[in-house]
Amino acid sequence: MAGMYNIQYHVPLVHVDACESDDEELVTVVEKEKIDIERKVLVVTDKFRTVEKMLMPEDLEDFLIQGKATVGYSDDEEVYAVLEEDGTEVDEEEYFQLLPSRTRLIVLSSKEFW
Repeated sequence: MAGMYNIQYHVPLVHVDACESDDEELVTVVEKEKIDIERKVLVVTDKFRTVEKMLMPEDLEDFLIQGKATVGYSDDEEVYAVLEEDGTEVDEEEYFQLLPSRTRLIVLSSKEFW
């Protein structure tokens, strides 16, 4: 699926000093490590289910920021997320990371209830 993997490369440079001989030169070795970071797709909606958008957040905080903008809350509005299916509040990063891809979440203002 396109966009599911964000591929990054970690490229440390390793300098290898030559021996005391004049025939040797300083050598730079480039080691390349491929780091795959899987980013899940989550669906955000509002309490009336009138707005729906797929997001690829890095973490819970990023999801709340993107979700807030998607459903139309102001930047200074405090929001929280709940599972659409049963209203379970998603308020811890560990729980957020365990959610499967394509989980449907509702972003609510702190003044609203599921």
